[in-house]
Amino acid sequence: MQSQAGDRPFHVVSLNKFAILFFVTLGMYSLIWFYHQFEAQSRHRQTNPWWVVPQTLFNIIFFPGLCQRLAQQQQQQGVTYLWRPMLLVWVYVLAQLIAAGLSMYLRQENAANGWALLSLPILVAQFFSLYQFQLVANRVCGDVFGQSNARFSVMDNVLIVLGFVFWAGWINGLLMGPPSP
Repeated sequence: MQSQAGDRPFHVVSLNKFAILFFVTLGMYSLIWFYHQFEAQSRHRQTNPWWVVPQTLFNIIFFPGLCQRLAQQQQQQGVTYLWRPMLLVWVYVLAQLIAAGLSMYLRQENAANGWALLSLPILVAQFFSLYQFQLVANRVCGDVFGQSNARFSVMDNVLIVLGFVFWAGWINGLLMGPPSP
């Protein structure tokens, strides 16, 4: 099992920390999470680090490959944890596409309340996929509970504060309704 963070093929994070950052930021933490995952892969596979940013921004395209590499790593190490990588991919990709489509449609209809209510189940679907991936990644990296990355950094705390601002705006949008013409 790998002990050094630089030797690990995947980013390790405590599941509690992941859940808090994901939901407090209304899922926007997933971009940072993807960046860390692709960065760890780049270091481990010794590939061009410039690919990390495009992979992060277009994660919907690169997530299937990331899941496949995790499944291969799990199999090589003999780590036993039942999961279905392609199910995670489908759930995540469909949730992303539905979110994008609904967002565009509801903006045209000026239906902010509709988006606010429909976004929660989509957020849960996205979380489910990434959380399951993280469970396996932690096991493969020899840190089942992600204790090596359980403490909140200064940047994590900044994200939490920004997340509360997003939540306040989201709740305000629900309570105030759409702007009058």
